[in-house]
Amino acid sequence: MAKIPLYYVFGNHMHWVDMQWLWGYQVLPDSVRDMLKLCVGAGARGCVNFDAVGYEKMAAEAPEALAELRAAVADGRVEVVGASYGQPYGLFHGGESNVRQLVHGARAVRRLLGVWPKAFWEEEFDFFPQLPQLLRGCGFDNANLFFQWTWHTPHVPQETAPLIQWEGADGTRIPALAKTALSLHQWPEDFDGILDAAARGGGAGPRALVQWLELMPSPDWMCRSELLLPRLKELAADARFDFRPVTQSGMVAALADAAGAAGPPVRAYRMSEIWHGMSLGKNGDRKIRQSMDAENAILAAETAAALAGLCGRPYPSWDVYPAWELDEAWRELLQAQHHDNHECEGLCGAVGDRSFERAQSSADEVLDRCLDALVARLPREEESDSLLMFNPSGWTRRIGNLEVPACGFAVATPEQNWAGLEASVIKQSRSWMLGAAGAGAIVDRKTGSILEVVSREVPDGIALGGGMQAPVLRAGGAAIPWQFEGAKDEGDSLALRWRAEGATLCTMRLTLCEESAGAILVVQASDLPPLDPGFGGALELFFPLPELRSIVADTPYAAGPVEAGGSFLRKYPTGDWMTSDQWYEKVEQPLYASSFLDLELSDGKRLAIAHDGSGQWFQRPGGLACVLTLYDPWDEQRWSSSVEAGFLLLPHRGRKPSELWRLAQQFRRPMPMEAAAAGPGLPRSFGLLRCEPGNVVVTAVHREHAKAGEHVADYFGGGAVRNPFVLRLVELDGEPAEVVLTVPGPVAAAARTNLLGAVIEELQPESAPALHAEPPRADLPIRWQTLRFRMRPREVATVMLDLEPGRHLPRHLDQHRSVWATAHKVGER
Repeated sequence: MAKIPLYYVFGNHMHWVDMQWLWGYQVLPDSVRDMLKLCVGAGARGCVNFDAVGYEKMAAEAPEALAELRAAVADGRVEVVGASYGQPYGLFHGGESNVRQLVHGARAVRRLLGVWPKAFWEEEFDFFPQLPQLLRGCGFDNANLFFQWTWHTPHVPQETAPLIQWEGADGTRIPALAKTALSLHQWPEDFDGILDAAARGGGAGPRALVQWLELMPSPDWMCRSELLLPRLKELAADARFDFRPVTQSGMVAALADAAGAAGPPVRAYRMSEIWHGMSLGKNGDRKIRQSMDAENAILAAETAAALAGLCGRPYPSWDVYPAWELDEAWRELLQAQHHDNHECEGLCGAVGDRSFERAQSSADEVLDRCLDALVARLPREEESDSLLMFNPSGWTRRIGNLEVPACGFAVATPEQNWAGLEASVIKQSRSWMLGAAGAGAIVDRKTGSILEVVSREVPDGIALGGGMQAPVLRAGGAAIPWQFEGAKDEGDSLALRWRAEGATLCTMRLTLCEESAGAILVVQASDLPPLDPGFGGALELFFPLPELRSIVADTPYAAGPVEAGGSFLRKYPTGDWMTSDQWYEKVEQPLYASSFLDLELSDGKRLAIAHDGSGQWFQRPGGLACVLTLYDPWDEQRWSSSVEAGFLLLPHRGRKPSELWRLAQQFRRPMPMEAAAAGPGLPRSFGLLRCEPGNVVVTAVHREHAKAGEHVADYFGGGAVRNPFVLRLVELDGEPAEVVLTVPGPVAAAARTNLLGAVIEELQPESAPALHAEPPRADLPIRWQTLRFRMRPREVATVMLDLEPGRHLPRHLDQHRSVWATAHKVGER
């Protein structure tokens, strides 16, 4: 009887974040050597899945072990998989953070291990609909969708076919190993019964055995080569199978050949089929908010630095662009986004806090320096109380009658109505009305319930069921009632106060958003009692919407229709996280939204809800519940008894996802302001670009140093452009687009590239009318130019530019040698 082909691959997952922090400097070197011992002892090949920051640390701290790993990679015993810089739960972070995770990680692997990563496989949950496109754009050619259960319990549909074509939001496909019955966790016990089942079922085709390992040869750890070798040797000797150890890329290639002309089945998994398996919402989503704030700060600093450098000398930094400073800020953020800083918040989260803080403070310093430089360059003919308002977003923003160009600034004078809406509270017999210019909210005076939200587009308002009240608070398995203490008129806002047993206080404050004219609801709760563990004890804000028809929500760099998921499991420890028994909670109908939901009601009205970090929602009878905070037993004693969460509520009649995405980002990214002395002749505004049509959004503007392309074939400009401009664009409405991008030229070179900077398509600039009447500098006249190209629905595009006005201008210090050359001879004169 012919033996059954049995392909086997393992992934060895380990990381500098958390593991080396807590277990010591030997973690990554020892893991490498134990992996190589396993390969020799079992005649196996496999994959290494370290955070790329870990490879950088090995280069500095354990170069001999890194050399051994590099040799194993070079001879094909080991393949690098995953290769993200900081192993994040990508779903929980911004689209641009996910791009930089892949780019910084891939560059580190190429620099230190000599290869570009080609196989994506992360042990912890890293899934979102745009990921196949981003992987392809970073040079990956295969993937793996088996995520191991550790502290979290992710769910991906189980397949019978071992290989699928994973299709992303834009239609990009990448061959991927599927989660199957032969996907094994790191325990030797996971082999029990698996091989018998593999021999009995599966037809005549090859079998694919995929296993996660976390090798660390320490008695303080559970996964070691000495425990696994006996089972792997049994596997290799099993007479039923033709044992074929391979790397991931080898397995994908073999299974693709076996699939024949028909090819693997196509799978475009919906978010309702996927469950991240995390206690999202724990401690008020503190880690998510830290990540969001730091990412926005870095993006703003990058845009400001690109703008300031284009305006000519004197530069805010010595160089035309502070590439190293901003790269370091990204590295701090990317390692802080590591799954263990979130998942193991009680264990190592405090260390991750410091990285978030360093990322934020570094970016804030660059931003402040750039804005100060811009203000200093403005003509000052008389003193005034003007403000320079900086718009870091890739689209024009308006407050009142002040228009601030995309990636630019505008100067607001006291005579301009730049302050926007002036809200007021109107007391009626049975209600309060907070409103201005046709927008606002109505509150029941007796119960404090928010009855209705109103906007200019929906003047008859949207009723919130029987009224939206204080968040649901539970303890001991029962709801704790709130007592409404009344409302306080704060002039431009209305504060509703609630109190529960003991000192627990909740304030729900209503204001109006100056840019969108929507209602802002900020919920603050303090002195919370100990909550029951898990989602069952979560503090939830319920939005009563009984006539809900459909939902649109966003994920990183995408937006589209979603449905609530089914029933999933979440596990928790009963005590010590390492040794105690575990229990399971059933999680029903979860929803996730990165920054907004758009809800269609039965009467054709729509309610958009943007949030500032509370991404976990549930569909419940009569509406939606948002998790404000919960207690996660994995965190043991770490628990935050207070929370603050903000929401933007905007009734409308058909705004597109691209517009709602912009509004959600504006809600989370206020425009920085800097005092400016203004006078006659002062340039009132200037921006870096204009992008049309509206379904395409410019999401990031930065510059790279030419070093970024040192190992990239066909890198933009052949590496000769010292600091190219890099623009990221995303189509969000699911519609094709003829993009018209206007930029300040002359444009010496322009191209569409992949995420690493390799040229895909050269772009030819055309002359364009000036975007602004007043140029930012007189020494080098700007000639505005337009670039035209097509984008497919939900495409993420990268455009790189050599803008002549932004080129580095040397100082020619030889002309000032007298300042330095004889200064030390002052005593000899």
